[in-house]
Amino acid sequence: MAKGRFASLEFGEAGPEAQAPAAPRAEARGPAAELRDADFYLRQAVAQELEGSFEAALRCYSAALGENPLLLDAWVGQLRVLLDLEEYPEARLWADKALERFPDNPQVLAAKSVALHRMGHKRDARALNDAAVQGKGEWPLVWLCRGELMMRDSSPAATECFNRALRGEGPKGPLLIRIGELLLRGGHYSTALTALQRAAAALPEAARAWYLMGQAQEELGMAAQARVSYQQAATLAPRIALYRQAAEGRPAGLMTTLRRFFRRLRGR
Repeated sequence: MAKGRFASLEFGEAGPEAQAPAAPRAEARGPAAELRDADFYLRQAVAQELEGSFEAALRCYSAALGENPLLLDAWVGQLRVLLDLEEYPEARLWADKALERFPDNPQVLAAKSVALHRMGHKRDARALNDAAVQGKGEWPLVWLCRGELMMRDSSPAATECFNRALRGEGPKGPLLIRIGELLLRGGHYSTALTALQRAAAALPEAARAWYLMGQAQEELGMAAQARVSYQQAATLAPRIALYRQAAEGRPAGLMTTLRRFFRRLRGR
């Protein structure tokens, strides 16, 4: 990898089969109980995403949609998590369902374009992504997805897309986590580490940021720092076996090892 690729990312100051799993239903509410409405489940879903508990996040997004089927943020969140789970055909299916309710929505189109891209349908993915970029509004997710599609073809173009995502409205921490993960997948470990360090500074309770930061550090030969990051992730999210295994220095498991191997092959 040539030195300096993605070096111009603008990491500003911090402040990161066709049926969805059954959703928890709202319980009886006492006078002091928190109202378990769509917004409640949406907040829970975002928290689970930041932890890296994607199955739990998917259930929460499904619960939010059970309370309010027109909640766009829950539809988009569900698509993000299906991509995180590498459930690409399901992501495409649920994007189509979302588009029935929100025709030509740029965020939904962008998420579907990533699902198609990762399934190998590059031409269709690019056409959908072009439509997302040309849609109304300025959505960070649209530029994040655009950057992913551009990474292999043009590092400067991908960098500009990521920078544009970061210049949008809303919290930067979750975006930095996703940018860091994409750079990590592409083998840009140094720049990924910078993004993930910013993410962890902005969201110190986000176990996912710490785990990914440990992966970047490990790839860069920073074994001691990686162990600290893994331990922090495991402390924040002790239920996630992958984090515990990393903190204890155990192998990540056959599937994770194979994914890393093929990821590196694609990056050559």
